[in-house]
Formats: sequence, C-alpha cells, structure tokens
Amino acid sequence: MTGAHHEPAGNTPALSLRRAARQAALSIDAFKRAADALNDTPNDLRAGGPSTPVRYDAARLAHWLRAQTRPNDTTSTSSPSAPIPVAALWTNSQWELTAADYGVSTTGERLITAKRRITQQLAAASGKKPADCEIEISYNIAHPGMKAWQESVDLKDQGTRLLEAAARKRREAIRTLTAQGITGPELAAAFGLSHQRVQQLQTPTKGTAFSALLDAE
Repeated sequence: MTGAHHEPAGNTPALSLRRAARQAALSIDAFKRAADALNDTPNDLRAGGPSTPVRYDAARLAHWLRAQTRPNDTTSTSSPSAPIPVAALWTNSQWELTAADYGVSTTGERLITAKRRITQQLAAASGKKPADCEIEISYNIAHPGMKAWQESVDLKDQGTRLLEAAARKRREAIRTLTAQGITGPELAAAFGLSHQRVQQLQTPTKGTAFSALLDAE
C-alpha cells in the first residue's frame, strides 16, 4: 500500500491482517477492501511507520467499528437491506457525498463520479459488491441556487392550487347563471368567451391540473 501512515497511538498494539479481520468479523479479503478504502483518510486504520506486511492499529480499528453500522461479511444470501442514506452537498466547484452511518465521504466534480466513488467505498466498508450497495441521496438545498429551485417548486404548487380554485369558481358561476335561465350564447357574450368555451365549463371535469389550467383561461 502507498500513502503516509498515521503515527501509532501510545502503546496501542498493531494487529496483523488476519487478527484485524477477525476483530472486525469479516473475511480477510472483505476487511482488506474495507481498510484500503480508508487509506489516507481520517479513518485510516494502518499502524504508523513502515511495515511489511501492513499492520493495523487496534484502537483506531475499535473506534471505527463503534462509529458505524457494523459491516457484515455477507457470503450467504440475505434479505435486501434498506438503502444507505447519503447526504449530497454542492460546494460551488464539486459535489461532496457523505454516508455518515459508515463514516465515509468523497467528492467529485460531477455527481455521477461522486456516486460511483462512494458506492465503491461503501462496498469496501460493508464487504458487499458495489452493485449490492443501494444508496438514497438527500440533497442539501442551503446553496442559493438550490434554494431558488425549491422556492420555484413551492410556487408551482401554489399556482396549481390557485388554478384549481379559479376553475371551480368559473364552473360554479356558469352553473349558477345557467340555472337562472341565462343561455349559453348570452353567457359567452357577457364573459367574452366562445359558445364552445361556455359549453366546456358546463361539462363536469375530473379536476386535473391540466383541466384546471384550461378552465382558468
């Protein structure tokens, strides 16, 4: 492996790959994939100083195991697990994705790149295949651009509700005046509508957003 190792924490014992994997309740291959994904990160498990083969810091390993959902060496079939929650933050130049439950995070200029990277990290941390790691992303909307989009969604919802209310009022007016004996052509003339438009307003509707838009025109 390459990269700088952390300095050893006091007299904390350094574990062999086999012992570290056994402590993590993972197969040797699964643990090695998980540990390699954490190299040169705040959760780097390697003991300080050069060593061949690489050894692992027992205290950091214990801390890492406590800080996350325990990974399982799933060599047998099991029921599908729930999607792993991932928080996505745009930082003006790149995406930052974080899976807090597993203590991993990554960045990427493009979202698809960051998603691929964090899926690989989660696979290594859980001993699963990347294809088996389903993630559920929640997007941070604190950024002004994202906030403006959310505001536009809210305004659109408000607009739809207003259109539906306007459509109901128009149909109510046409029905009420028709019941008073005013004819369709007379209503068309009074409201500046075509006779066909008045007939459409007299016809019951399912109340969809599209029909509401037509009714409110």
